Amino acid sequence: MNRCTQLLRISLLLAIASARFSFGSTMHPDLEMRIEMANQQIELFPDDAGLYFERGQLNMQHEDWDGAVADFERVLQLTPDFDGARVARGVALFKAGWVRSAKVVLDSYLQDYPEDATALLTRGRALAAVGEHLQAARDLNRAILFVSDPKPDYYLELAGEYVLGGEEHVGDALKVIDAGIERFGPLVTLELVAIDLEIKLARVDQALARLDLVAAQSQRKERYFVRRGEILEAAHRDGEARSAYQAGLEAIDELPLRLQRNKATKALQSQAREGLARLGQSVLDEHDRENSISRPDD
Repeated sequence: MNRCTQLLRISLLLAIASARFSFGSTMHPDLEMRIEMANQQIELFPDDAGLYFERGQLNMQHEDWDGAVADFERVLQLTPDFDGARVARGVALFKAGWVRSAKVVLDSYLQDYPEDATALLTRGRALAAVGEHLQAARDLNRAILFVSDPKPDYYLELAGEYVLGGEEHVGDALKVIDAGIERFGPLVTLELVAIDLEIKLARVDQALARLDLVAAQSQRKERYFVRRGEILEAAHRDGEARSAYQAGLEAIDELPLRLQRNKATKALQSQAREGLARLGQSVLDEHDRENSISRPDD
């Protein structure tokens, strides 16, 4: 696997991971108190399905996935047609790590409610977890169509599944990112992935155009100069790459000393210097080869 592919997969996997687990809980100071109150109510009314459902939701917020699964299963024992508990059980099973069980539950639910965005999103993530990336993409794509408030992360996640589905689907991934950009505008998170996808498709000029757009949104340009150098170097456009690396170093030199000295800036400076060194060595080798060809044998 070449460096470009590795970078693309890393960036998208990070995006997918972020998206998958972003719908976790936000702890409230009174959450444990509310769970205790729910416990007390259930002791008084042990056959009230609504109370178990409420406690299941609280357990989800508390990230007690197994407790949530148990509560939603109790709801369905008491009220089998409680559709909210059906989908909630599927989500809780997925969160608890029972991925295949979650898929079975959500398969059944989606037969009745094929446009439920939460169920589609969760089943898509379950499919992704077992390596069924193209099937996951199908569900995630449908979830985006039906969700009331889609997030940019959903587009990143869907694009990532297409990439993981095989080289022939990289173009599909780029179409998804472009759809996200059309919806949300040129967000840096979307554009940076689009740049990697353009490079994967050997569309260097398009990648550079996107990079220029992202750079225009930032007051600090040094990292974009260095990224430009990497793209041009990989495309064997050595002269342009040298200019980009040099521009990156000059931009770093113009930063206040406190910024020049931080770890991230020093790492970027090293990248630029290493890029120039590689290009300098490449030019020297080529020059030596030409001399060796023109020089008569001893």
